Amino acid sequence: MKLITVEEHFMSKTIYDAMQPYISQNTELEKARFQFVDHFVHTSDITEVGERRIAFMDTNGISAQIIGYGNYSPMTLRKENGAVELCRLANDELYQSISRYPGRFYGYATLPMDDVDASVSELERCVKELDFRGIMLNGPLNGQFFDNSRFFPVFKRASDLSVPVYI
Repeated sequence: MKLITVEEHFMSKTIYDAMQPYISQNTELEKARFQFVDHFVHTSDITEVGERRIAFMDTNGISAQIIGYGNYSPMTLRKENGAVELCRLANDELYQSISRYPGRFYGYATLPMDDVDASVSELERCVKELDFRGIMLNGPLNGQFFDNSRFFPVFKRASDLSVPVYI
């Protein structure tokens, strides 16, 4: 029997560093979250998609993982803050890592949801060029839930491409 885990995450130190100006630390909760994630990025395997992850999978009987971006995803940025460019970079970095291990790792697209047209284009690129298997969304986005009609073109394109949306 194959065991495929479908909610696995990675984080890029490059993206994490670029996100710093946009990470709020105004409340004690936000400060605590930042401290946790910062520690996590610098001391855990969240940035590694390779041999250590494969060894963990083999030890635990996991055949494959579908991986999406973790905490402080660039999908949460506004387009004027570089969402489009950072999402594309996150997808390219994930692709570079998972393509070294065909059949073991698959990707979820990270989309700049503040820019719906760019999200539709990036989804198509991720599925057709990078062979990603769907979208992972962390919501809500800037106070809007994904059932807002402004996001419907992204869901329509996912349906047209026959890929799931993991929310």
